Amino acid sequence: MIKPATLKRDKSALNTLMNFIGYSKAVEQIAYKDIEGKDGLIKHLQDKGCTNVGINTTLAHIGVFFNWLYEKERIIPEPIKIKKLKTSNRLYHFFNELEIKKIFNYIDDSGIDSFYKRCFHFYNETGMRPTEAFIGELVGDWYIIDAENRKNGIPMQMQLNEELKSILLEMQLFRDTKSHCKDANVRVVDILERTITDIVRALGLTGKRLTLYSFRHSYGIKRITMLNGNIFEVMKELGHTNTKTTMEYLRFPLQRRLDDFPSLAEYVKNQPKLTKNTIRATKIRATLY
Repeated sequence: MIKPATLKRDKSALNTLMNFIGYSKAVEQIAYKDIEGKDGLIKHLQDKGCTNVGINTTLAHIGVFFNWLYEKERIIPEPIKIKKLKTSNRLYHFFNELEIKKIFNYIDDSGIDSFYKRCFHFYNETGMRPTEAFIGELVGDWYIIDAENRKNGIPMQMQLNEELKSILLEMQLFRDTKSHCKDANVRVVDILERTITDIVRALGLTGKRLTLYSFRHSYGIKRITMLNGNIFEVMKELGHTNTKTTMEYLRFPLQRRLDDFPSLAEYVKNQPKLTKNTIRATKIRATLY
């Protein structure tokens, strides 16, 4: 009942815990001080340079294990509740147009298989999560992912052009060559992630943490601008479960969006007028209701 990606993260979190407290310690002996104490796991991870966001993710998966020990197996006498660390709002890390161009040129010039360039182009044009390219089915021009296979439980229905359909089938064929692996989907995403990480490092693209997921954020910023700030439409396209996640793309000033994506100039030019109209419409609605 657990998705492979979630299982992988569970295992990683438990390995982190065991590497810290030791593999011989009985679970009944695990206490708050092992996690939250002055010399506990949290302090250990902070000293290693881990961010509070990353630490909270690890703690959440460890918490699932503790809940299982208490609620399902009754191995520990009382539940262990771990407080999350305070986090501040952070801007999404995305590839701008110049960085994407540099990545594609690097692939062409360095002899890296052009297959990876096509994969990155696919993510940049669709905004899919890394694993979503491998868990759906192409029906005509429509790529469909059932609700139970998506992170948020919302089915995907995305229309693809001929170019993107061709790339998608190529990506899935590549996945099929890894069928001998325990989880071919995760294995292929790992390969793509490692490739983009190596390219980013080789190009010296510093100042922000760029990953395969960054193509999705690039897509989100472009779409929120192209659709004149239509939160609900972009939310639907990206498969977000609430508008708060989508609204993070509006935290980027229009001028920055124009600086990072010059191709959006025509859309950005109309934004000031749109903002005035939106404010006026809001006032009218407030009067009527």
